[in-house]
Amino acid sequence: MKTIGNYTAVKFDYRRVVASFVVGIVALATHLALFEHPQQALDLTGSFFGDTLLTQFMHMGWGHLLLNLAGLAVLAWGFESHISAKEDAFLLLGAWILTAGYLSWIEPLRWYCGLSGALHGVFVAKLLLTWDRHGIEKGPRWPLLVMGLGLIAKLLIEWFQNPGFDALAGGPVAVEGHRGGVLAGLVLYAILRALRLFKTLNASPTSD
Repeated sequence: MKTIGNYTAVKFDYRRVVASFVVGIVALATHLALFEHPQQALDLTGSFFGDTLLTQFMHMGWGHLLLNLAGLAVLAWGFESHISAKEDAFLLLGAWILTAGYLSWIEPLRWYCGLSGALHGVFVAKLLLTWDRHGIEKGPRWPLLVMGLGLIAKLLIEWFQNPGFDALAGGPVAVEGHRGGVLAGLVLYAILRALRLFKTLNASPTSD
């Protein structure tokens, strides 16, 4: 069998997804430590914003937790070659904070738990960043387009149809968190895009 010379297999770089791994461990540890229904433990800080920051790591049951951990793993592995470790950490932190802010002041809820809102934000930001950085020589972009259209279709369905109770998640679906996450992702993408543009302009040689 003929082999390709100088071929090096692309290896998964675990250093790029340390932040995602930490978030997953914290969510799992929180679920094990606070197994009761999260609605019984929301008044933690006296501030809904503060409570939502904490309860994003809490889940309604094992189904809800495993769904979000699977989503976190896909986001870490699927975009690992285009997103740096610092960007992964920045996106997770930013989506976590902005989602809590959105649910506190733009579409206020009485209670909220789970990582799905923040994960929507990370997905949007990583998808747009990957679109920017995925050169034609690396293959077609149509899978990214399909994922983007799929997200838009999902959000439209959630907008016009109240999802209600999700048996797999073990409770009601807070679509407001998904919308807040998407908006957070757009903001975070714009920040990273502006920073890269700023660095490029500063690195460009100036003419006399």
